[in-house]
Amino acid sequence: MSFPIDQQQIFAATNGGSDIITRFLPQAREKKHFKIREEGTESAWMSQKDGVFFVQDWGDVGGFYEKPKNAVHIYAHETGKAYFDALLALGEELGLVTAQAENEVFFFTVNRVREFRDLSPPCTPNHNRKIFVRL
Repeated sequence: MSFPIDQQQIFAATNGGSDIITRFLPQAREKKHFKIREEGTESAWMSQKDGVFFVQDWGDVGGFYEKPKNAVHIYAHETGKAYFDALLALGEELGLVTAQAENEVFFFTVNRVREFRDLSPPCTPNHNRKIFVRL
């Protein structure tokens, strides 16, 4: 089973993601500096590459916008969702995904987690890997 939506479908339905970006950052304009944080100088920038819009804030050292973020990343960050949950929510909001597909993804994820738990070796105190599972 494949994931019912990918980010390219979201970008195609939202002008490369600019509609989503300007929903959360209404001051954002392509190729014009703007402010995201309280600061003296406008240091955020919205750019486009291969038809997809990105936002980066050059002054946000160590922060969320330090590296370029696309619309799905921004939606996930602003709504407190994980990336794939954000994809599903946007897909449903835009009419690209049905609630049934969302339930199938959840069922698939839960079953894969069960399989993983059954096959995984017990963790030892020296085990450095971190595994994050969405339930």
